[in-house]
Amino acid sequence: MKSEPKDVDELNPRERGIMIGRAWAESQEADPITALQLATEGTIPDDARTREKVLDALVDYIENPKAFWEGFIHGVRGYLVEQGLYRGDG
Repeated sequence: MKSEPKDVDELNPRERGIMIGRAWAESQEADPITALQLATEGTIPDDARTREKVLDALVDYIENPKAFWEGFIHGVRGYLVEQGLYRGDG
């Protein structure tokens, strides 16, 4: 039996980060260089946080920011892998 998808309100911080990271990477606003840098380094560069103020502001409402950002990075990586832009060898 297939499980029902979780309501967004039921997502834990990491799951929410994965979902938002993937959506960010897919969006027209995402800078591909920043996305690749984020995926390879596994951290959110300070200049990206400055440019992406909406992301940084969002974290103020997340109960576990560390888990959110880890999920966000995984979401970005997942999208880049599917697009053939990142292999995850790093």
